[in-house]
Amino acid sequence: MLISEGLCYAGITLVLVLSIGNLIAYGIFKLFQQQVSFAVFTYPLIPAAVIALVILAVCLITSERMCCALNKETIVNRLREAA
Repeated sequence: MLISEGLCYAGITLVLVLSIGNLIAYGIFKLFQQQVSFAVFTYPLIPAAVIALVILAVCLITSERMCCALNKETIVNRLREAA
């Protein structure tokens, strides 16, 4: 359950970054293009893919490490801490 929650957070982050982040980047480019008319917008596909993989890896690894850390304790101790 923790791992799927981490993947959900990664998915939400990627959707927001790839939608709103791209709109912001393109808006900044349009402002820059007003000053320099010969500027050309190229989408940084490889850096975006690398960042997406890093976000997925961080969310997955963090969730997995927390799951392992929680499973080291006995269920009795975990129930005591929850109460």
